[in-house]
Amino acid sequence: DLIRDDQEFTVDIVGKEVCRFSAVLVNSEELNAWADGNGIYITRGMMRFADSDTELGTVVAHELAHNSQEHIKAKKKNYFLGAIFDVAAAVYGVNTQGAFGEMAAGAYSQEFEAEADYVGLYALALAGYDLVEVPDFWREFGSEHPDSITRSYASSHPSSAERYLAIDNAVSEIEYKREMELDLSPEMKE
Repeated sequence: DLIRDDQEFTVDIVGKEVCRFSAVLVNSEELNAWADGNGIYITRGMMRFADSDTELGTVVAHELAHNSQEHIKAKKKNYFLGAIFDVAAAVYGVNTQGAFGEMAAGAYSQEFEAEADYVGLYALALAGYDLVEVPDFWREFGSEHPDSITRSYASSHPSSAERYLAIDNAVSEIEYKREMELDLSPEMKE
């Protein structure tokens, strides 16, 4: 029941589920955040590192994208496919210590990270955030993690320079769509 301008009226409010992923604060000073397919986990260290709602939203949107794009499910599937070779090697007396499963789980990791950045930016834009500071946030994050600056086959994330350019391009794409009043949907590759 509401009163507005001396008028009383009743409004029915129906809740709408828009996100099935819970957000969990992890009691750790480590600068980290992750997704597990069901939830989004952010450490106290990451909360302190993010200087604004936009920066924190950037991290949450990135992890949300991992969940919505089912990256964790794909990594598990890859792991089990690789584990078949671990089992086959064990039959012949070779203990791989799960190396094939681990290698397979890492397949497409850099692509998953790039996709999470991209899809996450769209989620952030749809939530009404100004994206202008997002590329610099990831640049600063990269400087806090200098090991992410170089790209290697074993790295799970794209290099910082590559990531910065891709994010900057995605922000330009989204701003163009906003300006032209186009649908804010990511351009997903098949």
